[in-house]
Amino acid sequence: MKSSFSLSSLRSAAAPPAGQCDQLERPYHSLTKKRKEPCREAWRRSWGSTASGGSAGDDLWPLLQRHYDYIMDNQIINTCKEANGELQSHNSTALLTGPRLLNPTSGFNRQWSLNQLIAEFNELCQWLTHVQEEIYSSPENLSSRKLRMNRMSELVSVEPRRIKFVEQASAILERIPEASGEVTWRIEHLKIKWEALRLLLSPEQQNRDEDNPDAVG
Repeated sequence: MKSSFSLSSLRSAAAPPAGQCDQLERPYHSLTKKRKEPCREAWRRSWGSTASGGSAGDDLWPLLQRHYDYIMDNQIINTCKEANGELQSHNSTALLTGPRLLNPTSGFNRQWSLNQLIAEFNELCQWLTHVQEEIYSSPENLSSRKLRMNRMSELVSVEPRRIKFVEQASAILERIPEASGEVTWRIEHLKIKWEALRLLLSPEQQNRDEDNPDAVG
């Protein structure tokens, strides 16, 4: 004879503790799928993926993902920031240490464009002005024979660069006659500044400055 039993006699299964269901329903784990980095997922959604309700990003993201991953994996953004900081630090140091010694062979063995000619003009004039200001910056510098000799030596070493500037300016005038307004006055201006600094650094000028200290300033 079969023994009868009541369904009510079965104990109901205990409800799982709070939070356990969430763990069971997790769509991935460490063995099945790599967890997405929050910053990358947020960046992708910002382009209009389905998570943000747009569709344009779905087409654009596959084209950008390889480049984005390369930039992030190699920390290119941080590298650029560090390089920019080094450049800013170098420029600040250069301003504090006085005139920069120009490369006497800069710009050789190539044909210059008008923009390159203007850039060379600006650099040469800036250096000439800095040297002149350095000499007149104090009575000690004005009377320093060693300083003048050093700057005169630098001026002589950069002379080939000034000659190259004049040659390239003449070549540009032949190729682009309409550039005369941009080129001619720069040739004359550089010539005047160069000659003025040469006279300032000459031993004869130093002797005159030492004999007439009240004339300075």
